[in-house]
Amino acid sequence: IYALLMLKGASAKNRNRAAKHFIALMRKRRSGANLMQALFLESTYFKDYAAIPEAVRHELADIALARSDLRLASALMANIEAPPAGADQFFWTLRRARIFVLGGDTEQGITTLNTLLQAQKTLEQQQLEKTLQVVFDLQTVAAHEAAFALFEQIKQKTTDQKIQREIFYWMAESRKAEDKYDEAARLYLKSTMLNNEVVMDPWGQTAHYQAAESLAKAGLVADARELYSQLLKVTKEPARRAVLEHELQKLWLLEKQQPM
Repeated sequence: IYALLMLKGASAKNRNRAAKHFIALMRKRRSGANLMQALFLESTYFKDYAAIPEAVRHELADIALARSDLRLASALMANIEAPPAGADQFFWTLRRARIFVLGGDTEQGITTLNTLLQAQKTLEQQQLEKTLQVVFDLQTVAAHEAAFALFEQIKQKTTDQKIQREIFYWMAESRKAEDKYDEAARLYLKSTMLNNEVVMDPWGQTAHYQAAESLAKAGLVADARELYSQLLKVTKEPARRAVLEHELQKLWLLEKQQPM
């Protein structure tokens, strides 16, 4: 009866309600997930995913995600704009963007994330953390230009300076991945700053080291040496000091190899 009403109900409201009841019954079956996929994804009745009732597509997407089939989840969610009843709009849209990115539809993921961010004046802590995770996913799939632009947007939506320091670092990571070492170094150095002062806490030291490494790759050997030397002055741990001394030795050898 629920299947009949889901497909032939007189109103969209009744069809959707029947679909939810049908899904609830399938969840009680031992092989309900397999049956759902067979009925809707291997059926000649539904010519494409868009023809499948929306509530069913939500369920099929969840099944696909549980089975790590991100491409299928991405395809199922492509034409769904609204979250299921009771779902938080922001986090549902964010989840949708992440599915697109990890499912191979990177451009759709970028578009979805851009639209979401443009609608937000500020980001709360949990929103910020979850959004950054999706941008990290973009870095993972080497969409560095898009990731860089999104980091810039996110940075404008928080006043937390510690978070902003971290964002500068991840922006630098994208620039380094694009072999833009001089710009990467500049951003790493911004990540060492707090209240417009250089802070040599563990985060600042890591960013300082990455800046020096990027300067060396950019051919700015003297600048790189200066940063390594600054780190050496504040580093107490023997193992880390040995690494810094080794980097300075490498710079010295590099200069020796350069033509006069």
